Amino acid sequence: METMFADLTPEERVKKMDELCHHKGLETFDKPLTPEQVAEVKDIITDRAGKMAALTEEKKAFMDGHNAEFKPLKEEFDIKVNEARSGTRNTEGQLWYMDDQEAGVMNLVDETGATISTRPLRRDERDANIFKMGATGTEG
Repeated sequence: METMFADLTPEERVKKMDELCHHKGLETFDKPLTPEQVAEVKDIITDRAGKMAALTEEKKAFMDGHNAEFKPLKEEFDIKVNEARSGTRNTEGQLWYMDDQEAGVMNLVDETGATISTRPLRRDERDANIFKMGATGTEG
């Protein structure tokens, strides 16, 4: 790379450039590095890469421990929030499907006899009145 006014001292060079320039300004720019500076930067990169790898391993070990403790708490929290919002608790147990043909509904009842939920009867759950009649189709 060419150096302007290489034969002048640094102070004289600055003075000469001040006299001859169109204008000057304070700016950010990319300045070329010397081969020694490049070698120094590469050494720093190697050092930092090793330190970052070690810190990444430490972070992973910490996060594994953290997640092992955090995950069950979060799952329980989510379940309790859902219970509070819905007013129900997800439970596994035996249910009895009790049809009420007059009302046209199917009641789902637990072992205590409490109706857990009710839904409309499906077609295949409805009694077909035609089959309840006598064989001749007449009553009496």
